[in-house]
Amino acid sequence: MNRDEYAKMFAVEDRYWWFASKRLFLQAALRIVDTRLPENPRILDIGCGTGAVMGMLSALGETHGIDIETAALTFCGERNLGNLVQSSATALPYADRSFDLIVIADMLEHLRHDGPAVRESARVLRPGGILLCTVPAHPALFGEHDIALHHFRRYSHNSLRQTIEGSGLRLLRLSPTYASILIPVLIARGLKKLLSQRLSKEDAQSDFIAVPTVLNALAVAVHRAESWWLARRNLPFGLSYLTLAEKPET
Repeated sequence: MNRDEYAKMFAVEDRYWWFASKRLFLQAALRIVDTRLPENPRILDIGCGTGAVMGMLSALGETHGIDIETAALTFCGERNLGNLVQSSATALPYADRSFDLIVIADMLEHLRHDGPAVRESARVLRPGGILLCTVPAHPALFGEHDIALHHFRRYSHNSLRQTIEGSGLRLLRLSPTYASILIPVLIARGLKKLLSQRLSKEDAQSDFIAVPTVLNALAVAVHRAESWWLARRNLPFGLSYLTLAEKPET
């Protein structure tokens, strides 16, 4: 991502509705697989960014974080997070079967080729270990927001399934998230595409704009309800996808 986007993320990640809601969805997913994890799991956050998700995971067990960007790891350091390594997701500096849980939150879309990263994640998962992954949905929505964040793609249900299962993992759940904002975003981004010119990565801006405190709290509350539903069954549609997968025992 642009360095400015990392700074923007770090400044708001603890309270901004998008990031707060993402952590709610991740927590709901972890409740689904709670009985599959040991009491003190060894966790890897791949593409840990500025560290809010890693901080959440640290309450669950021994957590490690990797990111290829120096700026991201610097911000993680400001959160006093440890076990940080600068590394590519396609060449993890860990032994086979090292982790009980791997989290890849909105990172695969940043890779030109995502398959090698998921296969590498499978390599360092123990048998029976869990991969928890989130990605942006709907290729037709690809636009300025994705350009600003250096995305290569948005995912369809089938393309995400193929990426996960093609790496030898067994899919447990694949559900949309952020259901309540899908229609507004479809309208807003459609209008934005019609009105804007083609932008470079340097000129593009993400959709992370300031919102009034009341609206921010309302959005989090709505997504809290969605996360409650997600812990029980799939949401019918949404702006992103969340998937849980397991490394087979044999």
